[in-house]
Amino acid sequence: MKKFTLIELLVVIAIIGILASMVLPALGKARKTSQVALSLSNMRQLQTASFMYTLDNDAYYSPATNGNITWGDNISDYLGIELSDTEKAEANPTDRGGFKIFHCPLDDMERTGDRGARTYQVNSYNEGGHAIIFQREAGDAPSLQVDALSDPSQTIILNEMAKEAIYVGNPGQAYMAGNAGLNWVTDTIANGADPNHHDNGFRNPVILGDGHGEIKYMPTTKANGNYLWLSKIAP
Repeated sequence: MKKFTLIELLVVIAIIGILASMVLPALGKARKTSQVALSLSNMRQLQTASFMYTLDNDAYYSPATNGNITWGDNISDYLGIELSDTEKAEANPTDRGGFKIFHCPLDDMERTGDRGARTYQVNSYNEGGHAIIFQREAGDAPSLQVDALSDPSQTIILNEMAKEAIYVGNPGQAYMAGNAGLNWVTDTIANGADPNHHDNGFRNPVILGDGHGEIKYMPTTKANGNYLWLSKIAP
């Protein structure tokens, strides 16, 4: 039986090392891509639940917040998450297991008190008096109806927001509003927010008003007068 020499073994080991150095980065990239796809899948399920909510509420989108109750609490029944009204109103619900769908797998920020992470927001941005899609405060006009959007395929409904202060049960940052919030989800890494938490060049999933999802380069979503973020409904 032929025995391998030390030099032959070293050559084989070197070749294996070279191949591994070529393959492992590709595998890491593929894994990250699959996790972004999983986040988009989560968002599609949230969009489906939101649409089911509209069917039971005269086609109105859920309010973004109502006290401690968020849009996520309002659609939880359609996700198979059973919470009483009291639990929905708590700032830190005891049973958070089912809320994993609200968490992007690449959002690794630690939440206050190890609370359940929430990555996703509804779009409540307005500019120049345009109507708000998801009602933000008790004094605002009601959330819009589904068929009110004039350009649903070009209107963001749901987006990601990786920030330390966002967790299940907390109404803070449950919605994206104002120019500071817009910067935090597009291209400004500051104040405990990271719009590049995928580490893939600020390309994040969003859900549009007609229900389809896309991976978008987030800085460009602010082009054309923030067109993708506005309801397009004149004041």
